[in-house]
Amino acid sequence: MSNPGPKTDVTVLLLCYDEEQSLPKVIGDIRQGFEGTRYAYEILLVDDGSTDKSAAIAQRLSCRVVSHSVRRGAGAALRTGVLSARGAIVAMLDADGTYTARDIPRMLEYFPEYDQVNGARTSEKGDLPLLRAPAKWLVRMFVSLLANRRIPDLQTGLKVFKRELMLPHLWVIPDKFSHCPLITLAFMCNGRRVKYIPTEYHKRAGGASKFHPVGTLFMCC
Repeated sequence: MSNPGPKTDVTVLLLCYDEEQSLPKVIGDIRQGFEGTRYAYEILLVDDGSTDKSAAIAQRLSCRVVSHSVRRGAGAALRTGVLSARGAIVAMLDADGTYTARDIPRMLEYFPEYDQVNGARTSEKGDLPLLRAPAKWLVRMFVSLLANRRIPDLQTGLKVFKRELMLPHLWVIPDKFSHCPLITLAFMCNGRRVKYIPTEYHKRAGGASKFHPVGTLFMCC
C-alpha cells in the first residue's frame, strides 16, 4: 500500500546507484517536462545502496528518497519504488541521464486508454554497441514470439504504467537485471494494452554502462 500524503497523480520513480553526477540534470528535466501540465506528481528516488552523495542530492532537490542499506539490484529497487509510490501511475526511468525525462508528460497522454506506455529508443548509445545490439535483437525476437506481437524495444527502462496493475506481478521481478522486459511481458501476457512511442537515448553520464548482454539473454530466456 502506498504511503499517505498529498494527492498525487503520478510518481516519477528514479532507480539510482551512484548517480550523483547526473541526478541534478535528470531531476531538472523531469520538473521542466511537467511545467504547465495538469498532473500532480512526486519524484521518488530509490537509492540502491549508493556509496556517493546521490541520496543527499535528491533530498536537497526536494525529492522523496527511500534507501536500501546495501545494494540489492535494480529489480529490488523497482519493487521498493512501486510499493512506496503515491501515484496511481508510475513513470519509471534510470537516474543516469540516458533517458529523455521530458517525454514523460507526452507518454501520460495515452492514459487511461493504455495500461503501459514505453519509450522505444531511436538509437543505441551504450558501451559495446557491436555486442549489445545483436544480443538485444535476439532477446527481442524471442520475446516477440512469446507475446505474439512486435516489440520495438524490449529493454527500455523508460516506462509508464498503472500501479495497481503492476502490483500483482512484483513477485516475478528478480533483484538483479531483466526487470524491464518482465514488466512488459507481465502486461502483454495478461491482456493489458501496451504502447510504444519513440524517444531519444543518450550516452550514460559518469562511467560505463551496467548492461550485461549475455546475462540478460539467459535471464530473459
